[in-house]
Amino acid sequence: MAKAPGVSAVANNVNGVSPLFMAVECESVPIVRRLLEAGEASCDGPNGQTALHSAVLRNHDITKILLEKRPGLLKKADNNGNSPLHFAASTSDLEMVKLLLEKDASIARLQDNDGASAIHVAASCGRVTTIKHLDKVCPDCVELMDNEGRSFLHVAIEKKRRAVIEYVIRSPHLMDLLNQPDKKGNTPLHAAALSGNLAVTRMLSSNKNIKKSAMNNDGHTALDVTMRRTWTPLERPSSLIAILKTSGSRLSPQRHDSIRDHLPRKEEEPKDYKLFVNNLFLTAVLIATISFAAAFNVPGGYKSEESNDPGTPILLNRVDFRLFLLCDTFAMTTSFLVLLLALQIRLGSKNYQIRQLPIAILLLQISIFALIFAFCSGLCLLIADEFLWLTLFILVWSLICIWCITWNIIITVHLVGLSAARKLRDVYMSSP
Repeated sequence: MAKAPGVSAVANNVNGVSPLFMAVECESVPIVRRLLEAGEASCDGPNGQTALHSAVLRNHDITKILLEKRPGLLKKADNNGNSPLHFAASTSDLEMVKLLLEKDASIARLQDNDGASAIHVAASCGRVTTIKHLDKVCPDCVELMDNEGRSFLHVAIEKKRRAVIEYVIRSPHLMDLLNQPDKKGNTPLHAAALSGNLAVTRMLSSNKNIKKSAMNNDGHTALDVTMRRTWTPLERPSSLIAILKTSGSRLSPQRHDSIRDHLPRKEEEPKDYKLFVNNLFLTAVLIATISFAAAFNVPGGYKSEESNDPGTPILLNRVDFRLFLLCDTFAMTTSFLVLLLALQIRLGSKNYQIRQLPIAILLLQISIFALIFAFCSGLCLLIADEFLWLTLFILVWSLICIWCITWNIIITVHLVGLSAARKLRDVYMSSP
């Protein structure tokens, strides 16, 4: 590059990525300056991006250099129509947004291939400070609609960004957005009802400026939409309906029998789920019974009445005996917790069931872990003095079993804990 900076700056690699883009990715200010000395230095990056797209996510100093040397990059979009401001608006870096808008405030009106402007992106990510600044430097950008006719308030409701919604509600100059319909005629209240979010719906329906019974293109009010949509077990349609009715939302004119057809029905609990919880309960009972019995039938037995301490365990002073008691106690207490959770799961709401089931599975595995350890330590107490090789074999085999159970616990935490609720929800949704 020292011998021919112009040639090396212009040439892209096989992926179409320029040296300048790679220098920005590495945040190397000296190399960026050197490459820009070539008047025709390529700024290309992947997917139609430019070096400025990368810079706004990486480094303020490099962004300033690019804005000074290549101001035309400010309005250049990638293959998805995203400008550098779109990228910056998705982050929490307000200073970067200010830096771009100081150069040219009109870029706030640029829209991507879906019609989303920077304010839509900021609303989607919940960046209230960015929205306030965009509103300040380019007031008309708040009126921009995407290809579906949605304002940034629609997007915030869909993404459940309460801070953005509160900002719109508190801003008198944004009052028109509260009842602005999209291309389907859905107002923000319709969008809230479709999202199923109680807090967002309550926030909007309690505002006096919201038209509670506005109809969309299908002639449905927000209450109609709520009663007609498909609900999952995690959602509470009755609560949402109550919020809308209390706020004054009405149904559109229609026959009452059609209203009943769309009322949310209580779904039956799948049989295989009941069987699983019952098996969980029985397993916990078995472990609790074994550990409880083991606590009063300790290895080595008790001292006779003729001794100084009658009824005291003979092996009480040995460390491995104390380990046995500790593991046995742990097995019993965790199994009792599983029993309690299993009862609550059977009696609780579906939302509670889905949240607590992974915890019950994890506790059951821990109780099995503790029971195996208690069994092995108790067995070693009896044979360690006479059969050392057998004791070592038991310890090795126990460690293998414990390792397998530990791995299952890790899977439960990282996989079952994350996906069991989704799988169970799918079962509910597929049940009649």
